[in-house]
Amino acid sequence: MDSPVSSPSPISRASSAREIRRRGSFGQGEGLFRAAGIAATGVMIGALGVIVVALAQEAGSQPVGGALAMDWSPSRGRFGLVPLLLGTLISSALGVVLAAPLAILAAIFVVDLATHRLRRRALAVIDVAATMPGVVFGLWGRAVVVPATRRVLVALGVEDAHGFGLLPAGLVLAAMTLPTMLSLTCNVLGAVPASLRETALALGASRWEAIRHVVLPASWPGIAGAIAVGAARALGESVAVELVCGSSPVLPSARLAQASTLATNLVDEYAEAIGAAHLGALAQSALLLAIIAVVVDWSGRRLVARVGAGHEGGRCSGAAGSGERDPQWSAA
Repeated sequence: MDSPVSSPSPISRASSAREIRRRGSFGQGEGLFRAAGIAATGVMIGALGVIVVALAQEAGSQPVGGALAMDWSPSRGRFGLVPLLLGTLISSALGVVLAAPLAILAAIFVVDLATHRLRRRALAVIDVAATMPGVVFGLWGRAVVVPATRRVLVALGVEDAHGFGLLPAGLVLAAMTLPTMLSLTCNVLGAVPASLRETALALGASRWEAIRHVVLPASWPGIAGAIAVGAARALGESVAVELVCGSSPVLPSARLAQASTLATNLVDEYAEAIGAAHLGALAQSALLLAIIAVVVDWSGRRLVARVGAGHEGGRCSGAAGSGERDPQWSAA
């Protein structure tokens, strides 16, 4: 009769596990990759710190109280950031207000109504559009939006209508931020589990009722985050806005006429800045713009990540069929 095979002791099992981890990780170069990743992260953080310190030192040459003035006139020694800040907020808000509803509606169609084949192709086009440089949208705005705005204003009886201003800037920013918002919103809606949709349909809800009462409420934090990320891109855009806003650093008017933003003012004046006060004021505007954009973008990405981490088995990953609608909507 054969003797029973003795099981390895806990000590030998632990030693074997350590040996497997050592051979499977560091033996295959994980330590080298980890060190390279840490070094790259350190370089990025160090570069960011150098930029912030340099801007802060430059901004220190101009009193902070001067930034609260209501006008920007370097020839008179006035460096108020209020007109530039208002121009930045108004143009960005206009772009977000125009783009957000379109992004939400288009994302609902792409994720919940389109066929699998159409969804796959649409997402590819959206991702490409989201990476297009802002200058392309700026040239489109200069060639199409500005003349169209001028014709509309002339038809409405506006005197001295030239087409430049915050209104065309907002339209250009809406077109530029729409693909970004749409791409992130599709990811958010796709992260909602298919089981939630199936449950709603099983309880007798129509497809639209399931979207309205189940999918959208579960996705609102992520959708808000997608809008915030798009707003952060609009806040930091310079060239596209500079081509259509008129670059006039004055307080914005009710007609949304010529004005300037923090980013466009940096592009227009930094190369020709004279004196420590002028350079210090431009550094202050750069710091202010960076703080606003980073806070908005970070908050938005946190909201998107929270929705993605809270749901698993999302619809986009579970979509089946080539050109057919997904099974959970077949009953609707």
